[in-house]
Amino acid sequence: MARNTEKHDLEYVENKIQQWMKWIMARKLINVEKEKLTW
Repeated sequence: MARNTEKHDLEYVENKIQQWMKWIMARKLINVEKEKLTW
């Protein structure tokens, strides 16, 4: 049981990291677009 929950937790964490990376990349792209508009 412990192994299964550990694997599940790891997958959950990996999914969260992927979501964070996507969010961070989106924020960076938005900031770049804003900079283009201000110039």
